[in-house]
Amino acid sequence: MFNTIRADLYRLLHGKGLYICYALYLLGVAFIVFTGSTPAPRVVMENFLVMLCFILAIVYLICAPDFNHGVIKTPIASGASRSTLYLARLLLSFVLCELLYGLAVLLAIGLDLLLGYPLADPTVGSAAQLAAGFGCQSLMLLAACATGVAIAHIAQRGAVLNAVYVALFFGMTIFQAALGRIIPSLPNLDFVSGSAQLLYFGMFDSFEPIWRILAVGAVYLAASTVLGLAVFSKCEIK
Repeated sequence: MFNTIRADLYRLLHGKGLYICYALYLLGVAFIVFTGSTPAPRVVMENFLVMLCFILAIVYLICAPDFNHGVIKTPIASGASRSTLYLARLLLSFVLCELLYGLAVLLAIGLDLLLGYPLADPTVGSAAQLAAGFGCQSLMLLAACATGVAIAHIAQRGAVLNAVYVALFFGMTIFQAALGRIIPSLPNLDFVSGSAQLLYFGMFDSFEPIWRILAVGAVYLAASTVLGLAVFSKCEIK
């Protein structure tokens, strides 16, 4: 597994895609902070939809090239099992996506300190509650990564990964909004808006909405990992 991770990481570090992805997101965070008085938590946590797009980019860079260029059979022919290959790329996706998220949080906080903005945002709770919200949202990022990796290994095409990922997350948001108009009492089960609401971790009257959001993330994480492993282990490599 570690040989696979090392090989993929070497390819990423000697290319331009990962650096461009990180630079664009971090520059966007800096731009929002510099052009307004938005506290650090809001900059990163409220823009979760944007973060999902960059997760897609990272997963694409890790998983899609071997399928697009038809060389996915090479590591398998060299003795690596399909499950090892899958789990190695899943783990690498987790690390790189969480690293980007962590760097964005640190950058926003650092710029807040530099510009003299208050780190605490009284509209969303105490610093400890904000930290808990960041932690919960980072778990949702793992679920989004796992979903992207599963789509990539089931579809085996980069273009299909992009289309299905966008349709799944954005489509669920539209579906939840439309259904909520018909059934106002319907609990929010949307992955995207639920993840963004974790910004208000300290403002919920109870833990029930938080556990519901995390349960949605857990379903995405578990279902995508099991399904992706099962299908990729048995399917024909294109």
